[in-house]
Amino acid sequence: MHNRAIIKFFLHCHGLVASILVALACFANTNIVQSTNFFDKPKSFNASYQLSARFVKLISAGYWAAAVDYLWIQNLGMIGSGKYSNETLKLTHDDYRLALDLDPDFYELYEQAGVLFSFFHESPDDAIEFLAAGIRRYESGLAPPDFWTHPATLYIFLAYTYAFQKNDWTRARETYLRAAGVQNSPLYLSKMKEWLKEKSSERILAIRVLKILIANTKDDFIRKKYEEKLKQYEP
Repeated sequence: MHNRAIIKFFLHCHGLVASILVALACFANTNIVQSTNFFDKPKSFNASYQLSARFVKLISAGYWAAAVDYLWIQNLGMIGSGKYSNETLKLTHDDYRLALDLDPDFYELYEQAGVLFSFFHESPDDAIEFLAAGIRRYESGLAPPDFWTHPATLYIFLAYTYAFQKNDWTRARETYLRAAGVQNSPLYLSKMKEWLKEKSSERILAIRVLKILIANTKDDFIRKKYEEKLKQYEP
């Protein structure tokens, strides 16, 4: 998986020319870094070299979209696998960053990364990084609207992560309120909008939010996570 597998894929496609480019990058110990402006954090590298979007596009001769699909499919296999170590966290994080640097309009990758890092890895900072980047891309106006059919989901997962994993209810409230205003947002967000503005204890607010999320979540695994969290607040 990851760098060597992607390189191997393109070696089969482009033979000697790609081999020379890869060899030059590796022996020069080169970090060619290109990141979209929608991520706040710079990339960090532990390996001797790290693929970048620019380099993948160089060796792929126009077939870089195949690398994006490869990364997407590989990371789908991580969900539910139970392999959530610090090592896989770093590798998976870098995969998502590379894929989204290649295709910043791949909406599902932002959402998938948010779910994986928030609910499976339980790494809220990584979840926030990808969800917030997706929201910035959407709000920039650069994202093709036809591809972003349900952007409110990014806000919902981000608000949940702020509230229940970072205990930052100020940002959670703001994010839920923003979610209610995006295109194709679920109707229940409009109902939440009214009482999110009311003054109430965090415990009462948490119970109300979790109950409405449970009632409107289609994914069984995520619903179970919400139910487990609700038990921590109910007497």
